[in-house]
Amino acid sequence: MRGVFTNAGHMIGAELALDDDAGELSDFRSDDRLRSSPDGASFTKTPWSTPVSDDRAFGPLRVLARGDARRHAADGASAFG
Repeated sequence: MRGVFTNAGHMIGAELALDDDAGELSDFRSDDRLRSSPDGASFTKTPWSTPVSDDRAFGPLRVLARGDARRHAADGASAFG
């Protein structure tokens, strides 16, 4: 499923992965994030994902409580960001 969020003229898109059993969000992946060069002089769009691993009760609702930011390098390596 594809989702789009717009705020103050900025738009990001993401692929949302849903758990097969419960239909709840399990991960999202976006190519709209930027990675800076080591010297901070340039920026490159880099895929990121945020696997969700926990939720909590907030009144009558359950909300996401934990996700890991992962940067996916062009060589296929994944690093926590």
